Amino acid sequence: MKKGKKRGLTIVIIALVLIAGVLAFIFINRANSTSVMSVPLSSVVKESLEEKISASGSFQADSYSVVSSKTNGVVKDVLVKPGDTVKKGDIIALVDEQDAREALTSAQIALEEISRSLYLEFSAMRSDIQRASLALDQAARAAASAEKLREVDGLAEEDYKKVLEQQNSARLACRNAEDRLRVAQGLGADKPPVLNAQKDDVFIKQTPSYKRALIAVEAAQRALEGCVIKAESAGVVTQIGASVGDRLTIQSIVAKIEDLSSIIAEVFVDEVDIGKIKEGMAAAVTTDSLLGTEIKGRVRRIWPSIMNEGGGRVCRVQVALIDAGSFPIRTGASCVTRIVSVLNSSCLIIPASSLIPGTSPYAVWLAVPDALSDAESDAASTAVLDSSENKESESAVLYTLQRREIETGLSTVSSLEVLSGLEEGDVVVSDMTMMLSEGMKVLKENIGL
Repeated sequence: MKKGKKRGLTIVIIALVLIAGVLAFIFINRANSTSVMSVPLSSVVKESLEEKISASGSFQADSYSVVSSKTNGVVKDVLVKPGDTVKKGDIIALVDEQDAREALTSAQIALEEISRSLYLEFSAMRSDIQRASLALDQAARAAASAEKLREVDGLAEEDYKKVLEQQNSARLACRNAEDRLRVAQGLGADKPPVLNAQKDDVFIKQTPSYKRALIAVEAAQRALEGCVIKAESAGVVTQIGASVGDRLTIQSIVAKIEDLSSIIAEVFVDEVDIGKIKEGMAAAVTTDSLLGTEIKGRVRRIWPSIMNEGGGRVCRVQVALIDAGSFPIRTGASCVTRIVSVLNSSCLIIPASSLIPGTSPYAVWLAVPDALSDAESDAASTAVLDSSENKESESAVLYTLQRREIETGLSTVSSLEVLSGLEEGDVVVSDMTMMLSEGMKVLKENIGL
C-alpha cells in the first residue's frame, strides 16, 4: 500500500509539472506576441535649419598702432612698460641725439654750399650775357662800317663776308648765353631770361640740386625730432620692442599700442564651410582664458581669398564682439567661434539619424499611433515602468511602423531638410532604424528634436 501511494503521488507531481510547463509556454508565447520595443521618436517640425560652424583663432585689437623709430641711434631711456595706458603724443622712449644733430648740421652745410654755388653760377651766366651783348654790339658796328666801305668800293668782298660772319657768331654766342640762364632759371623757350639779380633767390630754390639738399635737411630735422619717440594713438601698451642701450635703425619697432575696446575675434574657417556663412550672422565665442564664459558676436568681415594654415585650407573671418568691454579679454588669447549659419529659415526638419541606412530613395520609419488591445496595453505599461527614462510617464502610447520614402534637401551634421514625403507633426524613429521592420509595434520614448 505504501508503495502504491508513493507511485500515485509521483504521477500527480509529474502531471502538475507538465501542466505548469504548458501554461508557462503559453504565457511566454503570448507575452512575446504582445511585447513592444522602446525606440527614440522625433516629431517632424517646421523651423529654421541651422548649422553651427566652429572655427578657431585668437583675439585681436581691431584698432592699434605700431610705434617705430624714425631715426638711427642708441636708446637712452624707455618711459613705458606693457600694460601702461597712454594718450596720443605721450613719450614712449628717448634716443641719443648726437648722431642726429651731426647729421642735421652736415645737411645744413651742404644746403648752404649748394645755394652759394648756384648764386655764383647765376652771376657768371649774367656776366656771360653782358660780354656776349657787348661783343654783338661791336660786331654790329663793324658790319655797318663795312657796309659803307663796300658801297664806295673801299672794301673787298671777301673782307665784307668775314665781318658778317663775325656778327653772326656774336649773335649766336649772345643767344647761347641767354639760353643757359633761361634754362637754369627753369623758364620756357618762349620766355627771355631774367637778368635782375634780386630774382635769383626764387629761381635757385626751384633748382633740382637745391631741392635735393633741402630734402636732406628736412629728413635730418625729422630724424632729430624722432629721437623723442611718441605714441601715435591712445590705448594700452601691449608690446615693447626696445630697451636701454639698443641701437635703433629707421623702422625698428619700439612699441605696440592697442585700443582694447576694439577687440575682435579673428578666426579661420575651413574652406568647405566658408560658403555657408555671410556677414552679419550671429556667433558665440569662447576662450580658455575665460572658462564658462560665452561672448556673443556677429560676423563682420570675410576675406575674399583662401590661404594655407596648419596643413589645411582656410579663410580668414573677423567676428565683432558684442559688449566686449564687459569681459577681461586679452589680445592674443586663443578662442573658438561657433557661427550660426541659417541654411533655410523655414522648412520641415527631422534628425539626420532618422534615415534608414542603404535605402534608395531615402526612407524613414513613420510611427503611426495605434489602438491598444488588452495584452498590448499590459505590455506597454510594463515597458514604461521598466524604462528608467520613462518612469514619470502617465500613460503608454504604441505606434505601428510604416516605411515612408522621402525627398531630402539641405542637411547639417544632426538635422535634415525634408522636401516631400512627410508633413509637420508626423512622428519618425530617430535612431535604431536598422533593428526595425514594417508593421512593428514600438513604444513612444520621446518626441522632439
